[in-house]
This record gives sequence, C-alpha cells and structure tokens, in this order.
Amino acid sequence: MNFTHLEYAVTVAKHGSISRAAQALFISQPYLSSTIKKLEDELGFSIFNRTRKGITLTETGQAFISSSCRILLELHKINELSSAHSDMPLKVASYYSTFVTKMFLNFIQNSLHLDSDGLNEMGVRNIFQSILSGENSLGIFFLFSV
Repeated sequence: MNFTHLEYAVTVAKHGSISRAAQALFISQPYLSSTIKKLEDELGFSIFNRTRKGITLTETGQAFISSSCRILLELHKINELSSAHSDMPLKVASYYSTFVTKMFLNFIQNSLHLDSDGLNEMGVRNIFQSILSGENSLGIFFLFSV
C-alpha cells in the first residue's frame, strides 16, 4: 500500500463510481479497479460494496476512508512545509555550452520559481560522477548515433 493507493480509494469513495473516479484521476478504469481490488486484498477487508448502480462503502471501508483522508491531509501539509522551506538549490551538470540546457535552466528559474546555483559545464563522464557524488542534482547530455 502506498499514498497513491489511498488517494485512489478516497477518490472512488468521493465519486461513488470507479469509472468516474478513473476519469477524475486520468487513469484507466480497469487499472483503477484492479488497484482497488489489490488494496482490499492487502488490507484483508472490502472497502466497497459493488452493485450495478455503483459502489458504496462498507462499514470498515467508511473507517478506512476517514483515516485515509486524515493521512492524506497530513501528507499534504508535510509536502507544503517541505517545499516552502526547501534550502536545496537545483544544481545542473551539462555537457559544454548546449543551447537546450541553457534554455532549460532559464525555464526552471523563471517559470517554476526554483532557486538554481547555475550551470556546471563538464564532460559526460564527469556529469555521471557529479550526480553520483551529490555535487549536482541533474545531469543533461546528449547521445548521438552514427
């Protein structure tokens, strides 16, 4: 079970229909249905009663959805705190002087309002090493086939 599965179950409960929930989540109905079934199997109880008219929550399902809503709300609060207080700037390692990389970095700084320490230009091998060592957060390079 993961937080996405909780979100899926809450969305199904909110919409009262797996197909409407799938549309709201932008995923396929068969995938959502199988994910909910796997979640119920993992939990060892049914969250939903399935009928031709749609779905309703079981008694245990009501408690589960209520708890899931609280968990997801707290997770949302934690994510907001994390993003609001992130002191970790984006560090980009790139192959020497690529126009695309500079455009990407400009987009990151202006559109997403992320702090960036700039662009570190280096060879491909050094890009890999700088990512593995944690010196840079992102590496950009191009592979050309001959």
